[in-house]
Amino acid sequence: MWIKGLRGESIINLFPHLNLLREFFHLKYQKQLNMNEVKYMDVLKSIYGVELTEFYYQHIKESKASFLRLYRDYIETFPSEYIPIQHLHLSKEETMSVLYDIIRIAQSVISKQSILINFGPNPFPTIYQNEETIYLNLGIFTDFVSALNQCLKLLGEVFILDYNHSAITDDKSEAEQRFMKHSIIGFCTLLPLLTDSLTKVIVNRIFPDNKGDSAFLEKIHEELTFHYFKTNKINNSIESYQPLQEMLKYFIELEIEEEWFDKKFDSLDLSHQWNLRIEQYLNKTPHSHVEGVLRHSNWTKGEIGVAFGKLSGYFSIFCSGLPKEPYDHPFSEFLEHFSGGKLRWWRPNYQLYSKLKMNEESYKCCWVFFKQKINHFR
Repeated sequence: MWIKGLRGESIINLFPHLNLLREFFHLKYQKQLNMNEVKYMDVLKSIYGVELTEFYYQHIKESKASFLRLYRDYIETFPSEYIPIQHLHLSKEETMSVLYDIIRIAQSVISKQSILINFGPNPFPTIYQNEETIYLNLGIFTDFVSALNQCLKLLGEVFILDYNHSAITDDKSEAEQRFMKHSIIGFCTLLPLLTDSLTKVIVNRIFPDNKGDSAFLEKIHEELTFHYFKTNKINNSIESYQPLQEMLKYFIELEIEEEWFDKKFDSLDLSHQWNLRIEQYLNKTPHSHVEGVLRHSNWTKGEIGVAFGKLSGYFSIFCSGLPKEPYDHPFSEFLEHFSGGKLRWWRPNYQLYSKLKMNEESYKCCWVFFKQKINHFR
């Protein structure tokens, strides 16, 4: 019925079934939770646990404005005031030392092969590998920021090669595989820059006298993010794989699912609600009038709260949107299920804070997230 309903004139026949599906969800969780009436938050708490749900839900809601501001400032209205590189004029040797620190963190999650980097003589960035070693040629060295961006891109490709297998790509078209690759690499190049820990890697290695200087860390962070967006300008397509745009779509998906479940609008308005928010948040027009319905096809599998789980994965990297302080991740079991694409089977039955905390560097959490990101394409 879902597939038939998405075929042109048959879309109108799908909406009554979506209303029935919503009633099914309500009856299911009323019985499961022994409640006369259930809200969306009750469902999330039953799936992800009370503490994790309350913790991430609050930060997701509070941080939406930060992501919107970042998207609009750096993507749509690129800052008119140029931020010059003042501190990141690193030599080739200093650049190599920082990049190896970054690789060391990434290797705790990705390939166990040795990873070596070099600059030139081949001007084009390339990857060579044998059974024991992966060689990343970053091209001709020009400056640290460009080398960092290229290194993160190649690490993204290494990650895809290492984690990819036929179960993911066999049934995908060439266009779908290309989109997957660019989407993964897009996240690999941006998310680490938004974490405090990568900035601290640079400061600890190159500017050890400024370790405790929060204002100095902020200046380094500004230089990194400004020149990232200067190099990786978004295009105007709604189908762009720009990671901030994709992240904001999950915010929209979560909002719509919550309001739909709590019966704040009829199923007939699903597409309208999606189109309205895409235009409001992203200033773009959806490529299809049924996109808002397609985003929630997981409902047919009995799954709800998927967008919340994905956003929680983002916030395992930076729990408050754009972090100013380091964060020790308390939800180790959640990360284990998240990285394995098994959130749907996670049923926590204990107080998470009573468990031993896992002190993860936020940059490492990025690579944990990337595993789930690839699982999403299966």
